[in-house]
Amino acid sequence: MSIRTGLLCSRLPIIASLVVVVGMGTLTGCYDSVFMAPEGDLIAPYSIAYQGTSCESAGVKTVRAVLDNGTYIAEASCDAYEIQFEGVEPGAYELTVYGLNDRGKPVVDNLENGPVVVQIVADQEITVEEPIELKEAPEPMWLRWSLGFGNCKTRGIKYIQVVVVENGKKKLSERLKCNLGGKGEQEYRLVPDPKRVMIDATFDEIIVQPLANNGGELGQAFAVSFDQAYFDEWEDGAINMTLTCHPSGCFLPGEC
Repeated sequence: MSIRTGLLCSRLPIIASLVVVVGMGTLTGCYDSVFMAPEGDLIAPYSIAYQGTSCESAGVKTVRAVLDNGTYIAEASCDAYEIQFEGVEPGAYELTVYGLNDRGKPVVDNLENGPVVVQIVADQEITVEEPIELKEAPEPMWLRWSLGFGNCKTRGIKYIQVVVVENGKKKLSERLKCNLGGKGEQEYRLVPDPKRVMIDATFDEIIVQPLANNGGELGQAFAVSFDQAYFDEWEDGAINMTLTCHPSGCFLPGEC
């Protein structure tokens, strides 16, 4: 993906004034307190490629762009069709763009081929020349588990394995570390979907299995079919599950 650069002329007076201040500061021993490294800007245009080519047809209200998993975050109304970062430290960053619906759920993203790598240059405005194409995002699957009165070590659990099965074949198989921290107060963990198999999910069942330190299965696996109402919520394509896991297996709360 190509980029173009433009000199931020409006910053030159600022830089010049900094030089004067730095010179004065050096005489008084205050150089480190006033010196600031020059920064750069980024403009990233994007296009919609899901249920048409408009924000309205895709159900996208807001676009959120993230550099390096949250080092910098910017948001814009979807119909702006570009998003801007200002005051970014020079260097290489991975740019991920999400299109969110009116409930803040990702509807589209640019992760089909991975994040876009951009290079921020001091005192320059970098523009991504080709619009970043936002395509349908997979339905996120969130999982949280409790271990009763024990912990991962005392329970002998190393991983929580999540398998998605369709037509007798594994569409997804991921291991989450037992001690993996969760998101927010509810401590949900996002199940990775590197192959984006959860787009238009029509799976037969989800299987959750605790694994021992040697990778062996512990106890009984928890299995739920697509049409079973075992989810805390199935809304806007988000799958949220809460389980209790121990060496006897994983179960719905209150069932073990």
